Amino acid sequence: MIDLPDPVLNYLLSSEIASRSPAYLLFAKGGELLKSGGDLGLYGLVSSGSTGDANDIVGFLGGMLPLAAEPSCLRMVELDSGAIADVHLVPSAEGDWVVFLDARRQAAEIRALHQRKNETQVQLDKLMLVSLGEAPLKSIPTERDAHLRKLLAALRETVELLSRALEDRE
Repeated sequence: MIDLPDPVLNYLLSSEIASRSPAYLLFAKGGELLKSGGDLGLYGLVSSGSTGDANDIVGFLGGMLPLAAEPSCLRMVELDSGAIADVHLVPSAEGDWVVFLDARRQAAEIRALHQRKNETQVQLDKLMLVSLGEAPLKSIPTERDAHLRKLLAALRETVELLSRALEDRE
């Protein structure tokens, strides 16, 4: 684990984690709920004091509990409530922790990147059709042809950059 000074950890907790409306559930190795807390309502989950087993409370975890030795994260899970969350699965001696962090903002950013990439690809395709539909470019390019080539190159680069950004976020 990274050794960070307490002020840095406290800052990260208050700025990054708290802004994502954390909630948690702790399940015994047998699957029964031991503890819960945080902003459970945002995720359509039980309130503290409720009982039940993992399959009844968080159906998509069926067959995943008890957890293996290593923590893991399920990114941008759309829950039955419609909420989108990063779901962290953390095994411990106490039981299996399931931690929810709001991922609506990240999902919206990815949707916007996908939309921008698709719009740019459509523009690129239209431009390619226009340039191919005309007579072949002359051996001595005109100023218009040079501008068209630059525009095509810029659009291709934009599509590639958007594709890489999406790969990094997904």
